[in-house]
Amino acid sequence: MAFLANKDNISAKSMFLKAEELKPLDAVSDYKLANIYFADGDFIKAKLRFMRASNDEKTQIASLYGKMNCEIALRQNSEAIKTAQVIYSKTNSADIFEYIKLLERTNAVEQSK
Repeated sequence: MAFLANKDNISAKSMFLKAEELKPLDAVSDYKLANIYFADGDFIKAKLRFMRASNDEKTQIASLYGKMNCEIALRQNSEAIKTAQVIYSKTNSADIFEYIKLLERTNAVEQSK
């Protein structure tokens, strides 16, 4: 994890990809690699990794938030709303409920253009 602390994304990516060869279905590694891809602006790769990591209970909610943020960055507003609704169904968070409303308004405005 020293690589992450130093923000050395190239070395960190390499480390996580090597770890993946040893343990292909590690949700924590997928989650951390997704965050690196997100920080690098590679939202498609990040979204795919967040989706994989969301299948594990210990990384599920954080990964769903990451996936939603990727969808927003990719302007996939309808998908972001669906992901936010999944988060809400699992957390019952008033904040995410308000965020869903905001996403729906944003989506409506963009569709009317």
